[in-house]
Amino acid sequence: MKITIIVFSPTGNTFKLAKMLSGCLTQKGAKVQLVDFTRNATIFRQNNRSEYLDTNIEEHEVLMIGGPVYSHHMQYQVLELIKALPQPGGKWGNLVIPFITYGKISSGEALYEAARLIRKTGRKNILGMKVEAFHCYTKKWDKKINDGMPGPETLPYVEKLVTEIMKLSGRNQCIEMKNEFPVQMDSQACIHCAECFHSCTSNAINLNIRRFKPMIIKGAQGKGFLASNELAKTELFLNESI
Repeated sequence: MKITIIVFSPTGNTFKLAKMLSGCLTQKGAKVQLVDFTRNATIFRQNNRSEYLDTNIEEHEVLMIGGPVYSHHMQYQVLELIKALPQPGGKWGNLVIPFITYGKISSGEALYEAARLIRKTGRKNILGMKVEAFHCYTKKWDKKINDGMPGPETLPYVEKLVTEIMKLSGRNQCIEMKNEFPVQMDSQACIHCAECFHSCTSNAINLNIRRFKPMIIKGAQGKGFLASNELAKTELFLNESI
């Protein structure tokens, strides 16, 4: 399985998480490309994200995009990079997983913002992760919040997410039209992206969203990933029935 991880990480916390993901995926047998665009001249001096993506991103089945949360929102450079993604096809896969790090207070709307833009690029977003990380309000204040995070406490979440990612291999096309009717569905290939739910013009699909975790329920209803109630500071958003 080929996976590309793109990360923006000015303080290094999100990159630290990205390296955890990369290492665990590699151990599971995936071929991983890890790309850090934090201080890339093509993006920040030339403002040419399309050229950067075309030049630096390898063929992949799954694209993971990570960034920090600033004031309850995904960092804008990450959102701009998502907007610049070409349509799926060729070397570009159509499955994307956003992940974020934030400093304890609130993850805000960051995952929702990323997921909404990902869908506009023609891709499917069925997994996500938020991770509590180190945060300092200002250099003039010496109090450290979540010092050393993410660390070993995050690894169980990383391992669980990687397990779910590896299940996606070969499970990308579950519905096929044969002579326009009836629709043929392969339940073993279903990844619960809710694309059928969105696309059916006659409302004929009864999606059993009770099997979905709350974040996926909102996604199936067209609302995308929304901020949780923050009772769980580090959490995966996935369909555990996969």
